[in-house]
Amino acid sequence: MKAIRIHEPTGINGLVYEEAPDATPGLCDVLVKVAACGITHNELDWPIWTCRAGHQRTSIIPGHEVSGIVAALGYGTAGMAVGDEVFGLTDQFRDGAAAEYAAVEARNLAPKPHTADHVHAAAVPRAGLTAWQALFDHGRLARGQTVVIHGAGGAVGSTAVQLARWAGAQVIGTGRSRARPLATELGADRFIALDADRLEDAAGQADLVLDTIGGEVLARSLALLRPGGTLVTIKAAAQPPASRDDISTVVFVQESSRAQLTELARLVDEGHLRPQVGAVYPLAEAAKAYNAKAAGGELARVGLAVPAQAGLSREVVVRLATDHPVDRPPVRRGSLVADVIPVLAGERDVVRPGATAARVKRRDIRVRNPHMTGVRKRGPGRGRGLAHHGRGEHGASMAGSFPVGRAAPLRVV
Repeated sequence: MKAIRIHEPTGINGLVYEEAPDATPGLCDVLVKVAACGITHNELDWPIWTCRAGHQRTSIIPGHEVSGIVAALGYGTAGMAVGDEVFGLTDQFRDGAAAEYAAVEARNLAPKPHTADHVHAAAVPRAGLTAWQALFDHGRLARGQTVVIHGAGGAVGSTAVQLARWAGAQVIGTGRSRARPLATELGADRFIALDADRLEDAAGQADLVLDTIGGEVLARSLALLRPGGTLVTIKAAAQPPASRDDISTVVFVQESSRAQLTELARLVDEGHLRPQVGAVYPLAEAAKAYNAKAAGGELARVGLAVPAQAGLSREVVVRLATDHPVDRPPVRRGSLVADVIPVLAGERDVVRPGATAARVKRRDIRVRNPHMTGVRKRGPGRGRGLAHHGRGEHGASMAGSFPVGRAAPLRVV
């Protein structure tokens, strides 16, 4: 598969567009056919060069916000099916989504918002989870309270403005003057331009301050809080200012949460949350995307769009044994499983791992693909349906079956 990789901690200059080993789903993983990937310009400054087991990684695929289509399921994965549209935030200890395919833990994915395309969906996970956890998990923001959001025009800040507005809070946004139109459009009741206005004009008015800037702005934020207020910053390397005795300070890094991703998707579909997307670059031009974001010209999330024609480099073989007439389109050798199954099934909702294949009659449609690590089939009709075989993360042979309902036989060409 094609991917963007970095082989040494050299930042943007070390990004290479090259052929990489195919992503393979392990236990409780999902193989995602990537449609879009969201990037954070400084993520190349803090990559993790070891896996969770502590082993050294020789290369890293960046871009941890992903939106795409489920292409295969790892052994033991439940709650998702091949063909589902999903989005989420990948694990920093694993390769990201700046590639044609990404293996992601199922717990880090949720159904994509129905009303958003993949590019806009990929702009939600990091900013959305960060803003949600800052406001509600750490800041305990409640209806009627006042929140000051520093950097209200940025990816996290603009998301926080919308979430705080939805929660019924009074929102004071800050940032450069150019961010004022966006912040007020998204729901800020007031906006303080840090390059033109006085931040101290909001002194003592806030129950919560969410800082996405750090530095001097963070240091001046203590004066904005009422007694009992909370200062939350996402600048992990920042030194929190000397705390007042009557307030709380929190420094945190966001974590992935399927429940929160699901709630964010609902808010997008209901119109309460509008993902902010800046420029979109093809995967091969990832270095340009990172440079554009690092230059500061893009307030919103910058995205990478992965070509729709991207495919696995390993062949998928479909074999057919039947006497029935052929009345459906042919399936070509090398077709991706995610593309074959909807043709076989007709309706995606009947393609459920572990469901019965009792209605499948007198045919044996098999797909061999090293990415398919199997789901054990239950119920009558064992051994029939769309079977897949492969090897698991530790080399153990696995097998499983997807039912194909009453789909007519297929001709392989």
